[in-house]
Amino acid sequence: MKQEPLVSVILPTYNRLRFLPAAVNSVLAQTLDSWELIIVDDGSERETLDYLQTLERLPRVRLIRLAHTGNPGAARNAALRVASGKYVAFLDSDDSWMPTKLDVQVRALRGARDCRWSYTDHVRIDAAGNSINWQRNPHRTLPGGHIVEALLRLRAGTPTPTIMAERALIEAAGGFDERQELHEDYDLWLRLALLSKVLAVAEPLSCVRRHDEHFSSGTVRNFEARLQIFAKFQGRVPAAILTRERARQAGGLARAYAAARDGAGVRRTIATSWPYSWRSWHWHVACSQALLRTCFPPRLVSLVRQVRH
Repeated sequence: MKQEPLVSVILPTYNRLRFLPAAVNSVLAQTLDSWELIIVDDGSERETLDYLQTLERLPRVRLIRLAHTGNPGAARNAALRVASGKYVAFLDSDDSWMPTKLDVQVRALRGARDCRWSYTDHVRIDAAGNSINWQRNPHRTLPGGHIVEALLRLRAGTPTPTIMAERALIEAAGGFDERQELHEDYDLWLRLALLSKVLAVAEPLSCVRRHDEHFSSGTVRNFEARLQIFAKFQGRVPAAILTRERARQAGGLARAYAAARDGAGVRRTIATSWPYSWRSWHWHVACSQALLRTCFPPRLVSLVRQVRH
């Protein structure tokens, strides 16, 4: 009889041939051999498909082809529906793992009975694979246990490639919310944190790549997506913390609209976020700056920046 794998590795991709082979090879090189690799292709073009077809002959690799949607949550859910491992580990097509990643994380979870999911430390690399870890805070910590508050306050670094969780826990949490077009992973991690304590592994076992294809963290879409998530967690997480963090994100959204020279967006953000943000000094400062920025011509704003620098 065929033995079920211990870990199901889920790797979605779309036209990432520049980085994809390194991600796949890091799975093939794992010291833990009880795994299956489920690659979900979101409608890639011919060159990427040709590469993926060379992997189909490998006994532990499964390829799922989807019509292109640009929805990573839907792609990962498609893999979750066919996954058979006790644990699920996530890997993005531009990132990679250290060879002992699965082995160390499985052993750690087996030794922590009250933790049903885990994340590891990671190394940041550039497009060429060189370490840029010096950009990170050298005094950072990896919070463990109950981390709902740390996640809400963005003080728990949990990139997708660092996560491993019991498949049953992910199913209990409802999988990825396919309506969440951005930060769908963060949304799921919050729901996992509500169900179980997390085990933080301090060893850097994942490589998270930073390159020119990443979205900017300061864009309107970024702040709107996070506010969408926070709205869904009303009544499920501590109200005071949620309100404070929603106000911070609303202030960031106002600034993002101002940077895009969208005065209507700034005013709309202020009007919709006022009921839960008016007590926040951070929100008042951010919105005031956003309003002032939309009132002055771009050349004057640029001149003020030069003077300040």
